[in-house]
Amino acid sequence: MRNINWDFMDCAKRMPELVHHRKDQEYNIMESEVAEWLCKQPEIRRKIFSFAKQKKLIVYDPEKGTWKGVNYRMIKYVFISMPMNGKSYPAIREQMHQLFGTALANNLPGRETYELISHHVREDFDSDQPVWHLGNAIQAMSIADYVVFAKDWKDARGCRIEHEIAEAYGLNIIEL
Repeated sequence: MRNINWDFMDCAKRMPELVHHRKDQEYNIMESEVAEWLCKQPEIRRKIFSFAKQKKLIVYDPEKGTWKGVNYRMIKYVFISMPMNGKSYPAIREQMHQLFGTALANNLPGRETYELISHHVREDFDSDQPVWHLGNAIQAMSIADYVVFAKDWKDARGCRIEHEIAEAYGLNIIEL
């Protein structure tokens, strides 16, 4: 194995005073001013790109003029909007998966990989906190490529709000 020439890291000698981790906060590398500064340095970016290319971790598509990871598959995220009031956690999960299956079979474009967004519905679901759940749902919906609305979505206040948001922000809406 060839030794790496670390001269590209000499730019770190010019780094201004920055915070890497605040003692009063949980550690998160994505919040590090030091890591952000280092990643913005041209010498480091060139070396990282060259390393990924040399190790064949990324491949070039000459038709598109783009690079992608060798294991990259485009995943499209699907959010299900459905009435939940008065339903148990297992019933909600079961209906979400049924609606996702229906959307996959009949409504979503083929040749894509789809994943159901369901992390906003937790086992400790408490229907006495509808605003809290709506907030979580809207946050989850923010990463969706498609928002699928159950047939009876108009009967639920939360679903109507989710529909209004999906329309206002130009999300792909599918009504079952």
